[in-house]
This record gives sequence, C-alpha cells and structure tokens, in this order.
Amino acid sequence: MAILEFGLSNFSSSQPSLLQSRLDSELVTKQIEFSLYEMKAIKDGSLDQCQLLGIKLMCRSSLAGGIFSQKMMKKLFVIVMCSNTSAAKLPQAQLIRLYMHGF
Repeated sequence: MAILEFGLSNFSSSQPSLLQSRLDSELVTKQIEFSLYEMKAIKDGSLDQCQLLGIKLMCRSSLAGGIFSQKMMKKLFVIVMCSNTSAAKLPQAQLIRLYMHGF
C-alpha cells in the first residue's frame, strides 16, 4: 500500500520544497499557526511558498486561543491591573502581547 498524499505540520518555510523534491507523492497541505495575533507565516515566506507549490493551508489557533474574546480581554485586564496599575493605559494590542508572552 503506497502513501498517496502528504500533509505537514511544524515545518519551517523552506522544508516543504526540499521534502517535495524527494517524494513521489504530492504534498497537499501544511498546518501553520495563523491568527490576527500570529502572522509570522506572512513574513517568513510560508504563505508564498504554499501558493507557489500549490499546497493548501490548514490554520491552527486561528482565534489565538480565544484571547480576542470579550470575556478573555476582561480577565486579562483584571490580571494586568492587579499586577501593575499603570497597565490600565496600555492599548489592547499590548495587553494581548503581555498575555501571550508573560508579564
């Protein structure tokens, strides 16, 4: 029984073309983290490469783990306010960065 198609996850932007050059089967999909918060795939060339190779994207964490929900933003605001009173003046994008990468 032969493998007909492949999909990738957790590969760098350059690895799919290298892998495809060694396969008899076709790479059909690549899973990447992509959301309003995480757009690294635009900068590192992953999106461009997938378009060039005809690889379909499967985005994971497209809602950034729920951090853009009103409920989560309220929780985050309370946490930041408790740890640093000057945080009340931070814009929402900075609060999200604080949440994602620690205080």
